[in-house]
Amino acid sequence: SQSVDAVLGEDLLLHCQVEHLGHHTVSWIRQKDLQILTVGSHKFTTDNRISMKHDPRNGDFMLLIKLMSEEDIGSYECQINTSPVKINVVKIRIIKSKDLHHTASFRGRRKYSSNPRQPPKLELPENSGSSTYIVGSPDIYFHSGSLVNISCLVTSLQQPEHIFWYHDGEVVSYYSARGGISIVRKMGMDETTTMSSLIIRDAGEGDQGTYTCRPETGDFKTATTRLFIGHGAVSGARVSGVGQLARGGHFYKIVLVL
Repeated sequence: SQSVDAVLGEDLLLHCQVEHLGHHTVSWIRQKDLQILTVGSHKFTTDNRISMKHDPRNGDFMLLIKLMSEEDIGSYECQINTSPVKINVVKIRIIKSKDLHHTASFRGRRKYSSNPRQPPKLELPENSGSSTYIVGSPDIYFHSGSLVNISCLVTSLQQPEHIFWYHDGEVVSYYSARGGISIVRKMGMDETTTMSSLIIRDAGEGDQGTYTCRPETGDFKTATTRLFIGHGAVSGARVSGVGQLARGGHFYKIVLVL
């Protein structure tokens, strides 16, 4: 886990740089509510302040948060749907403007070093065909009585006709005796990414277990996660990340080296 400094009312730019991405997908997720913000070059949040920028020259997937507010404070994940999933967690912390000026000036002197420290790029194996993964897998933790959102991302040139959810081997249905179950499906802009979100209201002990996302029709892979009540540790980060704070038209770079 790494930290990035931000100032309320200013813009913040988070970086996720990956080498040899192949057919894998980079996603940005907000940890506090497991909200999927972006998948690849596609935006899945309705917040107009949040956008994604991609620099194909260096494989950089940047998350831009404009006009930082207190609601934006927290941890964000850059995820790559490898097996196992690779995650970099960035925690945003708020500092005062004068503290930023001092920090930026100090780092500004260091950037002219003859041997600057550069973040390593993550090399990933090539992969062909479709990919399916569940955000936050292999283990997702929740508070009893809360609203749980389990999201499955399917990337393929061919859209799956259906995406089914299973709980401990049984099909999850809208019409189950439990009630309070919703399944929401969204499409990416270029129609190569499909997101299916399983929404469980007032989740409790009986909702714990293994959940499987299974696309149907075509050569698709399945994805599985486990759901538990309690608190879980965040997976180890192995992606290089960078945070930038925009002030007065200038960007001060904060490099996160793992």
